[in-house]
This record gives sequence, C-alpha cells and structure tokens, in this order.
Amino acid sequence: MSNLSGLSLQLPLECIHLILQNLAEERDLSTLASMLLVNRTVFDATVSVLYRDPFRFFSFKNILRTGEATSLATLLRLLRPPKDEPPSNCLLEAESVGDPQTNSEEVSEQASPSTPLLRDYRSYLRHINIEDHLALLLASSPSENPFGNLDSWDYCQMDIQRDLIRELVELVAEQILSLTIPLCDSVWYLNQVQRFKSLRHVDFVEFKYDDLSNASIIAHEDSIKSSPYVNTYQLSHEPSNEMDPFIMEHIKFFPGVMRSVECFLKRVDEYTRRECPDLDLVEVARYFMPLSNPRYLDEFSMFHLLAHTDDTNLEHIESITAVSYLDSDSNEELIELYKKVGRLLMDCRQLRTMDWFSPPPSLFLWVTQQSNIMARQLWRKGDPIPSDTKQHTAPLNYIKLYHVDLHSGYGYCGLIDNLLFSFHKTLQELEVSFGKNEKVDVIPINDIKPAIFIGGESIPRLQRLQQLSIYTNDLVCVWLQPSVLNGSPLTSIIIRNPATWDLNESIHSTKASWIKPIQLTELKTLELAGPPSMTFHLDTFESTKQLETVKLVNGLWETSRLHDSDKIPETESMHLHMLASVPWNWHLPHLKELTLSDAFADHFKFKMLDGCPSLLVLTIWTGQRRILTVSDLERSGAYSKEALYSINVADVVDDQAESLPDEEAVSEKCKYIQAPRLVSLTLGGYWTISTQAWRVLLKEVAPNLSELSASGSQGYDLVEWYKLTTEMSRLQLAVPRCRNAPRNRVAFLTHSSLPIPKAELIQYNFDKGPNFLKRQVPFSE
Repeated sequence: MSNLSGLSLQLPLECIHLILQNLAEERDLSTLASMLLVNRTVFDATVSVLYRDPFRFFSFKNILRTGEATSLATLLRLLRPPKDEPPSNCLLEAESVGDPQTNSEEVSEQASPSTPLLRDYRSYLRHINIEDHLALLLASSPSENPFGNLDSWDYCQMDIQRDLIRELVELVAEQILSLTIPLCDSVWYLNQVQRFKSLRHVDFVEFKYDDLSNASIIAHEDSIKSSPYVNTYQLSHEPSNEMDPFIMEHIKFFPGVMRSVECFLKRVDEYTRRECPDLDLVEVARYFMPLSNPRYLDEFSMFHLLAHTDDTNLEHIESITAVSYLDSDSNEELIELYKKVGRLLMDCRQLRTMDWFSPPPSLFLWVTQQSNIMARQLWRKGDPIPSDTKQHTAPLNYIKLYHVDLHSGYGYCGLIDNLLFSFHKTLQELEVSFGKNEKVDVIPINDIKPAIFIGGESIPRLQRLQQLSIYTNDLVCVWLQPSVLNGSPLTSIIIRNPATWDLNESIHSTKASWIKPIQLTELKTLELAGPPSMTFHLDTFESTKQLETVKLVNGLWETSRLHDSDKIPETESMHLHMLASVPWNWHLPHLKELTLSDAFADHFKFKMLDGCPSLLVLTIWTGQRRILTVSDLERSGAYSKEALYSINVADVVDDQAESLPDEEAVSEKCKYIQAPRLVSLTLGGYWTISTQAWRVLLKEVAPNLSELSASGSQGYDLVEWYKLTTEMSRLQLAVPRCRNAPRNRVAFLTHSSLPIPKAELIQYNFDKGPNFLKRQVPFSE
C-alpha cells in the first residue's frame, strides 16, 4: 500500500471505491485504516467504506482499553465533531494505525487543524448496530466500565441503550431507511417524525430497552422490500394507539415514502390458530396506497391486498406466498375479503406459483366454481354457461398448501380434485398438508371420519404433473383412485395418511374396483401410507423402470400389530386377496430403497431382490407371522425344494421355532439371489429365521451389509448369530431379538470386527429410541 503514494492513479474513483469495498467484505475494516493516509483520491474512496458501519471499526472494546471515561462522547464525536474542531482531527485520531505520514502533501493537509476537510461523515452512514458493543460494555467490570466510575455517567442498563439509540437517531434521522421502534418509546419517535424523510420501513416491537438482541438501526437499501407490505403477528395488546399516530404523521409529511410496516410482537404458534383482535393490521395497511400492478405477493403484502381489494389489479401477478394467521372462518369481514381476493385470482393470467400457509376456505371458492364450469363444458357440451360465471386463465404450475384446516366442515374434501381438474393442463407440482386440528367441533360426526377422494370424478389427463404430495392428520382419511394418475409424467407420489380405521370401514367393493394397474413410466419416488396404499395395484411396477424409492405402508392396524395376533386381520377381509398371487418378480434396476409394511410385507418375496441390483436399503415390517428359509433365498431354478421347507405359518409358535427342517444338506448345492449393494436390512414384525437361513442371507445374498436389524425375528441361536455377524467385516450395527427381554425392549449388539470377549450387549429402552442407554452388561449375561 505504501507504493501507492508515489503513483499517479488513472483509475476512476468509482473503481477504487469498488475495490476497497470488496476488500472490506473479505477482511477486517481496520486493514483499510492506512489507506486514509495515501492521498486524497484514495481517501475519498476509503472514507465512505469505513463510515458505512462505523461501529464495526470504532469499537467499544478498543476504547475501553484506554481507560477513557468519556467513551460514549468519543464515539459520538466521530459522527458529530465539535464545532471548534476540524473533522480531520477526529478522523485521523481514530483511524490512523500509526504516526501520520508526512511525506505526502495531501496527507499533511488533512492532518492540519487549520485546513478542515469538507466531509460530512454522517452522509456515508448505512448501518449502525450497537448490540455487540453495548453488551460488551455492560458486561465489563466496574474498573473497566467508565460509566460506572463517574457520577455523570451513572446510567442504568436501560438508560444507556435508550440514550445511545436516541443520540444516533438524532444524528442521522434524515438518512435512516429502516427503523425499529419500541412501543414504549413511540411518543419520542413521534416528535422526530418530521425528520425521517427517507424512512421506508418501520418495525414496531414490544421489547423494552433491556432487551439487547433487538437494538439496531438499519439503513441498508438491500434490506428493503421491493413492494409495500404489512407483516402481522398476534398482538398481546392493542397496538393502534402507538402505531397509528406515527404512521399517519409520516404519511402526512412524506407521502409515498414509507413502504412497509411490521408488528413483530408475539408470533402466532404455527400449529394453533388464534384470532388477531379487530383486524388491526389490515386497518394499518389501509394507510398505504394500493399495490400498483404487483408481480409478487408475499406473506406481508397479502394483508396490504386485503386492505385494498377493490383498488388492486392482480392481472400481472406471477407468484403468491402467503401466511394466514388471522382466524378468517370466525370473522365475517375476513370471509368477504378473502372471497374478493379469490375473485381477483380469476384474472391472474400470469399466476404460476401459489404457496399458502393455513389458507382460508373462502379463498378457494373460485377454484370450485371453475372446476364445475370445466366439468360442464367437458361432459355436457350442449349446456350453455351462465352469463354471470367467469372462467379463470391462471396457468398455475406450483401449488403448495400447508396446514389446511377442516374445522369449517368438510368443504376441503373436494379441494384436491378441484385443483387437479382446474389446472390439469399446467399443474406441475401439488402439495397439500392437513394440519392437526384440536378444535372440539371437528370431532367426526357419529364417529365417521371425513374422507378425501382423489380422482373421484373423471379428471382429464394430467399433462404436466410431476410431483404429488399429500399429508393428512388422523382425523381425515384419503382414498386414491390411481387411474387419475395414469399416463401422467409423475416423478414423485407421496401420500401419508395415518388415519386408523376399523375393519368394518375397510375398502368397499366399489372402491376396490379402482384397483387397476396404471402406467407411470417416469416415476422415481412412490410413498403411500394408510388407505391410499391399499388402492395401489402392484402390477404398476411393470411400467416403473425408473423407480428409486418405494414405501408402501398399510396403516390400518398400526396400533394392534404388537404381540396381539387376535387383532391381525386376514388379507381377504381387506379386499386385498389379489396380493396372494402377486409374483413379486418385477425388474427395477434403479431401485435404491424399499420399505414394505403389513399386507405388502406379508406377501413380499425375497426373490424380488434379483431384479433390484441397485438396492441399498430394505425394510420389511410384517403384520402376520412369516418364515424365512433357505429356499426363499434361492434363484428361480431351485423352486423344486420349496416343498421341503413349506410350513403352515398359522401353526408355527415360538416354542416350535427351533424345529425347522435341517437345510444344511441342500444349501450348498443352491444358487442364491444376489443383493451386492445392500447395506441396510431391517426385518420387523413376526419373523422365524433359522441359523442356516441367516448364514445364507449374510454370506451369500448380502455380504456387504453395514446395518442389520432383526428385532422382530426368532428361531435361531443368539450365540451362533453373534459369531456369524462378527465374521462380517463391514457390519457396524447388528440388532438381534433379545430372547427373554421385556417386549418393549430389543438388544443392540454393536461391534466392529472385535473379538467376542470385548463385545458388549447393550439394552436400550425401545420407547425412548436407540439413543437412550438403559444399561450396559457383558455379553456373557
């Protein structure tokens, strides 16, 4: 840097400024201090960078080391020099890293008290954050804290912060773009309102001055939203008395300058709806001008839209991201406002993305109306469309609705079908989650759960749909008609429905007629849980050669499958008798993860692994008793030996598990299926597996396993099983069944090619998860 003093710089000032600004972002600002002493050109480019955030450089920490009692005054003097002292003296005194260099005429001129620099350092200010410095000051000992040594600086914690913030606001009020105002101090800021000529954003908070984490003044252009918005959170008290006067006065003096207001008092719990009192935030938004042809609506500007629904044009809107914290279903005014918004959405010819948390039901009346119109056109071509109806033209591609609530009746039951129907030509991704509702009035009437039927109507082919994700709670049941997805370019289907149903409410014959194979050639992820999995025909796998993840879980009796065989239903009672003849011989070359539970696991054949050479993770949870023999692991050519090991599953009990046929004589002559990439295997439920079958499975079928869980297995000697697993070099975690342990525990056997005497048998409390260590005992026990 010292060589720069003798050069005649040809770079424009703007270029030098950009170079220094990049240097400041990469390293400590103090490294730029010496640049002030090079020459006037470099000085001009450097000073604006340093004074953007002066407290990053002029630190309380450095000043406290000097033991100077007037620390606060020194800091403030850097921004507002005394009248009788040139600004250059203050600058060089604070920023110089050494003695001023006198070999530069321009530097000497700067250091001369008789030649003041024509600089208003406050004009460079963009950000002030006193949190770190004030926290350090308050945490210092009395001997190091100048404010605690002198009576004149005998501040309490709140006084220090309040006076410092006020002092800074008074210095740079004209330049502040964004400001945080505590409601308890709103009167003082109201008296300063005529000076906030550049203020574009106000954040009203409820904290007191002793809350250091919120003490900041921000005036950085990048932090300001591009459009006006109002952010709403639950208010712990009436805010209008503090907020309204400041907003009204500012708009009066500087119309059109303020763009946004936030009320960040107490955020609403995202899982619990609570009513915001009297629509205060919508009333605040009415002080602003209406949105002018916005392209994007976010969670803040949505309440601005509610305040000006009659004066807002959404014709050019492209994206909506909204959060509805207000309880719209219990407020008639809000219901009408959202109905108006819904009618506006019908004119959004460029709307492509909708992402809404807790959407109000009244918002989607236009979708229901539109689907009815389209159905009339498609299936009743001769019927005229009423003159008062209006078709929407929104080319929606992405729809995500979170925490959808059913407490206003069952009006959402047809929402998914309506969305699929209305946007079947453009929709690419649909995600809907039904939140947990704790209201009393949503208890199912007469113990009948509301049902959502997907594909209940004849929906046209979904031409562009790639992802379908639906998540429900246990108060609603989802039925899927797979034919609605036939031929679509879907790559992901995820439907999780944890609702548990009585057997009398199992698939009706009319619903069972839906079960037909469909074509999904692009599908990569399939996850169906609960009733939707029961409507999926397994022969669909014939066309899904790109599948990478499959999870089929029938959750109808999740709570009854633990050690209570009387409650395990028969396959025929669920209209799933067709599974008994399923060959399970599909070729899925890209499949990496397979999870099957209950009815699907009961009919799974290990021979399927031959068609899945890329399989990494296999999880099988049975709902009925199953036996795994060596013949189950043989290739197709060895099926003649199956009769030797076939045993009536219903007749096998725990005490007969050791009496399985001896397979050692024939196992060596068989060729077994291969799963060379399988690294994780979980067999849960009710498995009876002989020691020889374990040997073939671990040695021949999946020799590269690193995780093995057999907590639902029996029929083998634990010591022999342990010896077998310790011989596997890659196996890091093995979980056998603990023979005499309580039912709610399993034994975790961990090892890494260790000798048997050093191994340990660790018992965990299964209810609290595998990370909860119950006790640790030697393996010999």
